[in-house]
Formats: sequence, C-alpha cells, structure tokens
Amino acid sequence: IPPDRDGCPALAAAGKLFEEHMPALSWVGYLSTVGVYGDHGGAWIDETAECRPTADRSVRRLKAEEQWLAFGERTGIPVSIMRLPGIYGPGRNALVTVAEGKARRLIKPGQVFNRVHVDDIGRAALFLARNRAGGIFNVTDNEPAPPQDVITHACALMGMEPPPEQDFETADLSPMARSFYGENKRVSNGKLKAMGFEPAYPDYRAALEREQTLQARVNRLKADYLDLRRRSIQYNIYQQEVDTNRALYDGLLQRFKEIGVAGGVGVNNVSIIDPADVPQAPSSPNLLMNILLSLIVG
Repeated sequence: IPPDRDGCPALAAAGKLFEEHMPALSWVGYLSTVGVYGDHGGAWIDETAECRPTADRSVRRLKAEEQWLAFGERTGIPVSIMRLPGIYGPGRNALVTVAEGKARRLIKPGQVFNRVHVDDIGRAALFLARNRAGGIFNVTDNEPAPPQDVITHACALMGMEPPPEQDFETADLSPMARSFYGENKRVSNGKLKAMGFEPAYPDYRAALEREQTLQARVNRLKADYLDLRRRSIQYNIYQQEVDTNRALYDGLLQRFKEIGVAGGVGVNNVSIIDPADVPQAPSSPNLLMNILLSLIVG
C-alpha cells in the first residue's frame, strides 16, 4: 500500500491490532525506496547518508519509514526498512524492452541508476527476518550503472543493434520519467553484505544473462509443448480414422456373413428336364434271346 500524506495507511489502520492482538509478531519488514536519499551528485552513499527527498512520493515514503521505526521502538519488535532502487526481473527488464522496440539510450553524462532483481528482494527480506534484524538496509545490487549501458548489453546478448543515442536535455520524456534523472547517487549495499548476505544477481550483466538463459529454456519448453500438442491432435485424428475404418470393416464383414448364409439356403441353378420312369422288368439278361443264340450256335 503506497503511503499518503499522513504516512503508512496500513499502520494507521491496523497499528493497534499489531500491538495488542498479535503477540507472536516477532519481525516487521517495510519496503521503501532509495528515493528518500534525494540527489547526491553521483556520490557513493550508505544508510547513514542524509535524506533529502525532492519528489513528493519519496517524502511520503520517508514519513512512513519514521512511523514504522517508531512502532518498533514502542513495541520492541524489530523493524527492517528495506530501501529499494529500480526493480527488474522476469518480464520486466532491458531484454523485454529491447524486444518490444521500446528501448532508448538517453545520454546524461555522469548519470547512474541503482537496481535490484526482484528475487534478491525476497531473499533479502527472508535473510533479515531470520536474523530478526531491525534498522535501515539498502537492498541493491553491487553496481550502479548508466542506463544506456544496460540497453547496450541487452542488445549485444540479443544480437541486435542498439538504438541511437539521444541527448537527455532534448529528449521527449514525461514529467515522471524526467524526474528520475533529477537524482543521481550510487547506493551501497555494504551493510547488508557485512551481515552475510550476497545478492544472487550482483550486477545487471549477470542478471540479464541469467534472464536470457531462462527465457531460452522457457521458449524451448513452449516449443516442446506446442509440438506435443500438435502430435496429440494428429494422433486423435488418426485414431478417429482408425475407429471409422474399423466400423466400416465390421459393417462389411457382417454384411458378407449375411449374404453367405442367405446363399446357402436359396434356390440353386439345377433344373429337371425329363423325369425318369421306373422299369417294369430288368433290362438284362434277356432269357429268350440267350436260348435262341444257344440253339443256333450249338
């Protein structure tokens, strides 16, 4: 929940509940922004640096931070204020920006931005919670870098030509986008690392290369899935053809059997031309003829 002019709405609405009805509550984490530091002319800063926010959203965050730290002091519950820079991760990174044709290389000499991978935010929160750590912590990667360098590296990984450089002063930018360039600082994560935490993505190069590897695996899995789906559809088509042919075969076989049975009991092609008469006497031997022949022959 973003803070309003009165600070953190969640704490205002449920602070008493946290204090009086959640006795097992042993740690609180609040996600803030490195924007509370304001502009430091590109210098390295840590958690002890003066906060001089210029943007109204950062002023509100700083007030919410103070309220949560006061809550921790009042209740004795450790409160970790995690100050975050620009967040990137799957679906939200320079590779995606380049692929969508939205990448720009704005050049403002000396300008750097701080970044953190979304996975490292979760890992840092878990690390601080397990250690019941209280206080302010910068959750960033190890290397603040110019924004145009990130775009150039993403293009190199994708085998594409980077977009042309544009001068920041004459670039067409929204007031919100231009406001980000109004602050310049290199935020150190030394305090968190001194406690034993190491970011899984120490800089934008490691992160983008990892993202590209993961995206390649995702693309292969998608291709395998689509191929399997195509094969499954083709198999179903073949199965339907087999079932149809089997039904036709069974029908023809049954018809053949019916024809065979009917042929066995039907009229044949034999007919009676002349009926035979029953003889009244044997045709041979002729007794009279035999006597005559014996007299003549002797």
